[in-house]
Amino acid sequence: MPLMRVNPNRMVKSGQVELICEAPSSLSGFQCTFYTHPSRQMFTHTNSSGHMCVLPVRGTDLLAGLGAGALRTEVRIYCVYRGSGEGEINQSEPSQNVTVAVWDTDTLTNPLITVHQTHLDVGQKAIIRCIADHADHCLFFSNQTLIRRVSYSSKHKFCHLSVSVDELVGDREFMGKAALLVSCAVEVTLGKELNHTSYSDVVSTSVTDRLLLRPLIEVYHNVTNKQDPVQMTCVSENGTGCSFYRGYENITWSPYSEELGGCRVSVLGVDLLGERDGEGGAEVQLRCAVEVEVGGEVLPSRLSHAVTLEISAHAEVPETHQILLCLLMIQLQIILFSSLEMYVEASFCFSW
Repeated sequence: MPLMRVNPNRMVKSGQVELICEAPSSLSGFQCTFYTHPSRQMFTHTNSSGHMCVLPVRGTDLLAGLGAGALRTEVRIYCVYRGSGEGEINQSEPSQNVTVAVWDTDTLTNPLITVHQTHLDVGQKAIIRCIADHADHCLFFSNQTLIRRVSYSSKHKFCHLSVSVDELVGDREFMGKAALLVSCAVEVTLGKELNHTSYSDVVSTSVTDRLLLRPLIEVYHNVTNKQDPVQMTCVSENGTGCSFYRGYENITWSPYSEELGGCRVSVLGVDLLGERDGEGGAEVQLRCAVEVEVGGEVLPSRLSHAVTLEISAHAEVPETHQILLCLLMIQLQIILFSSLEMYVEASFCFSW
C-alpha cells in the first residue's frame, strides 16, 4: 500500500497544496492517481522518480464541483500507485485517507471603512471605523502606509481609531491642501488554523493646512539617560505657545518666547519613555508644533520633522568620577598591600 501525504494540511482556496504519494516497496512506479472526496476529483501524475509522485494542486481544484457556500471544507484524499513489479505492470491498493482543510475566504465579506469627516484641518483628529462581522485586529492605512493596528470589538463589530491629521499625513510635504486615501484591513484567525487578511475599499478625505507653517525642533543632546533632563526647543518666527510630542503623543506645552524665537522645555528622559519601552532604554521620536493667532483665532501648525533621541537605561559615570574612584582604589591597594599583605585589583582604572 502506498503512503499518502499532503503539505500543508490546511489552506485557503486560492492557495496550493502538494499531494505526495510514496510507492510501496514492491513497486517501481511511474504513475500516481489521486482521488478526492466529497468533490470526487481525480488527478493523475507521472512521477519524476521511481518511488514518489509530487503533484501541486490549487484549493480551487480540490473544491471543484462542490459549489459555493461552505467556509470550511474537509477534503479527503487517497492515492493509487501504478508501476512495475516482478516483470509486469501492477496497480497498488489504495493508500490511507489524508484530510486537507480548505477555507473558502470568498464567503467572507470584506470590511467596510467609514471616516466621520470628509474634510479635516491640521490640528484635528479623524474618527475612523473598520466594520466587519469577524476579526481579531484591524489595520488602518493612509495612502497605503500602515498607521495603526487596533483590537477588534466583537460587541460592536468594528475597530475604532481616533488619529491626528499629522499622523495620517506623516512627513509628506504639501502646500495648503492634500487628499488622503484611507483604508483598513481585518486580520482573522480561521478556526485556529490559518491567519487571513481581507481589505476594504479606499475612501478619500481632504486635509487643509491653514497656517502654512512648520516649526523646527532642536534637542541639546541626541543621546541621554533616564535620569538626565532633555532640553527641547521649538523654533518658529512667531507664535503664542508650543506643544511637544513623543511620536504623535502630546507630552507638554510651553509659552512662546520672543527672546528665544520659540519655546523651550526640559523633560526627564524617563518621562519620554513609553509604557512599551520597558527598562532597557529606547529610541524616541520627538516633534513639536507651534500655535499662532490669526485674526483672533489660534491655529496650530503641522508637526515638525522628527528628531531621534536615544535614551540609555543606565546613567554613565562621568570621567572625573572615574579618576577619583581609581585614585582611591590605588591608595587602598597600597595600604592593604603594605599592612595586610593583601592585593586589591584596580585594573579597571586603566581600561578607559
